[in-house]
Amino acid sequence: MSTSITGYFQDEDTKKWIKVHNGAAVFNPENMADSWGARLEDFIKIKLKTGVYKYFKK
Repeated sequence: MSTSITGYFQDEDTKKWIKVHNGAAVFNPENMADSWGARLEDFIKIKLKTGVYKYFKK
């Protein structure tokens, strides 16, 4: 059996946050500083999907 962790974790020394998905930290190898956020809100993205609803009468 195995365990895979997904979530946001804070480094104890720097107090910065990083995103972990399926047990692996998501990062940019060319600029590691971009992978860490000073606040958890830096990682939150909200998407709204709207559509057109059509109603038909019989």
